[in-house]
Amino acid sequence: HLHPNRNFRNLLVNGKRPCRTHDFFCLGSRQAVSVPSGAQKITLQNAGLGRRKVVFSCKGTALDVKTKLESVFPKLKAGGGFELLRSGSPSSKLSLITPPSGGYSVAFLRNASGLGQALAYIRPLQKDLDMLENQSTEQVSGYKTSLNETTAP
Repeated sequence: HLHPNRNFRNLLVNGKRPCRTHDFFCLGSRQAVSVPSGAQKITLQNAGLGRRKVVFSCKGTALDVKTKLESVFPKLKAGGGFELLRSGSPSSKLSLITPPSGGYSVAFLRNASGLGQALAYIRPLQKDLDMLENQSTEQVSGYKTSLNETTAP
């Protein structure tokens, strides 16, 4: 729930005013053709994929969109490119959002993609993404901590 704030217009993202906020869901398989099940969504989320809200600058180019999505979903870099999809008819099936010749720019996503507020799915093009869970251990001051155990390096 957003709280009205007069200064929101002045908020900068990477030195630029935000323009487009959209929800994306990163899939792990280049062969995915349907919306993931509940269990699959949890597995994807635990692997650092799944659903995230992404904020773009107003004049973001296709390269800006690619760079931003790869920063939000770092494993996407290993996929050899990506394509965007949306749920279609029936709603469990995914439909490709055909990119324009210049790629998926912010203007395209906002005006011509037909996405509206629909969740955009990201599918890797050439290679399935690593589905290993993100590590739950943290490196803290040279000590590895997992749950309540602390061990010296």
